[in-house]
Amino acid sequence: MLHEWVLIGGSVWSLIALGLLGWAWLAARAGAFRRHAGLMTFLIVAAWVFAALYLLHFRFPSLLPPVPAQLLPWIYVHGSIGMLPLVLGPLLIWARRRPAAGLAAAVNRRHRLLGRIAVAAWVFTHLGGLWNAWYFLQ
Repeated sequence: MLHEWVLIGGSVWSLIALGLLGWAWLAARAGAFRRHAGLMTFLIVAAWVFAALYLLHFRFPSLLPPVPAQLLPWIYVHGSIGMLPLVLGPLLIWARRRPAAGLAAAVNRRHRLLGRIAVAAWVFTHLGGLWNAWYFLQ
């Protein structure tokens, strides 16, 4: 079925994204800020593309399997936490590209903290996506 391929594709993306997040983290710790910025920009754009593709299932229901009622709370939590990096990521990139004043300065002062929150939410979301694929592919 088509939804099996969608779940497998999402799982492959989750594994790739987790690896790229780790690489971006290591780049930042090593002071390779251009590499870090490039990886994070790629990851954020790819995450938004993934989110847009996910939203297609509301137009084309055959893309994803039906969700049992007992799993709906998990799906809502998973999706809600998954929105956090989609908002924080662009905010962090926007702030880094602005003069150090106002909101950009406030965000830049907290870049590490906000980045760690975004990465924790991202890791949770990707691991949750892998669990979802495992569950629905059984």
